[in-house]
Formats: sequence, C-alpha cells, structure tokens
Amino acid sequence: MRYPRAPCVADAGMSSSVPTVSRIGSSMSFAFAIARHAVVDLSYSYHVQPLEPSQDRLPREDLGELLKQLRAAGLEPAVDDATVDERLRHTRALYESYVCALARRLELALPRWLAPESPSDNWRNTEWH
Repeated sequence: MRYPRAPCVADAGMSSSVPTVSRIGSSMSFAFAIARHAVVDLSYSYHVQPLEPSQDRLPREDLGELLKQLRAAGLEPAVDDATVDERLRHTRALYESYVCALARRLELALPRWLAPESPSDNWRNTEWH
C-alpha cells in the first residue's frame, strides 16, 4: 500500500478541495491559506520567481490511488472524481510554482504526493544498526 505524504502544509491543505467532512473543511482552508502565504513570502525573501513544475507531482494515476485510499479510510468526496481533479489542479496552481522555485533555490527535491511502494526509512540506517 502506498501512503500519501505532503511536502508542505499547502499539499495537506488541499483536502479542502475534496469536500468530505465540513467541520474540517474550514480548518484546512485556513491552513492552506497560511501555508500559501508563507511560501509566497519565502519566495520573496529568497528572491525567486515562480517556476512551473518540471513534472506533475500528482498524475491522474496517483490521484486515482489517493482517492481509493481516502475511500478505504471512509472519506468519500462529495463530488465526482473529475471535479476533484479539476479543483485540485486549480488550487495546486496557486502555490506549486512557488514551491518549485524554492525547491530549486534550496536544492531540495519535491516529493510526489504518494510515497513509493517501499519507502526507505533512512533514519533506521545508522552505523550502529
């Protein structure tokens, strides 16, 4: 099983684009707004211009898997999958170009939304183990 992961709070806040439980929706929207504001401010501080992503971190196949995992956890989107995809793409466009620019400046790799099948726990790999 592949587990979802988020490189920043902005990704985590994307769940507000997939309406399921209304009581968490406003909190996630607020978290997304704060995260986006922080990303834009950091971009300004590091003097980086928004940069379009070189690859899609959430291709349609991964979105299908993510929705499957959400449904398995009892979270059913209130809209059809095509609408979820459209809303996610629209909302991701609000921050991903800034995250990409920061990642390039800071020499960080942006992860995909879903972890690989067998994620390595490099914290377990020390010279003492």
